[in-house]
Amino acid sequence: MNKQAVIYFSLGILIILISTPVGRNLVNIVYLNKNLTGEYVPILKGFIHSLMIVRYTGI
Repeated sequence: MNKQAVIYFSLGILIILISTPVGRNLVNIVYLNKNLTGEYVPILKGFIHSLMIVRYTGI
């Protein structure tokens, strides 16, 4: 593997690892006083995926 591919792979793993705690905090902030019983995990997955897309595309 060339050096650039290793750098991009490492950054991709780092983005995935950082997106989960940031997504969790955003869900807690946006839905502060809401009862999310049964809906927390789908909402969290949506926030995590949106963060990963934003970081990958550089928006």
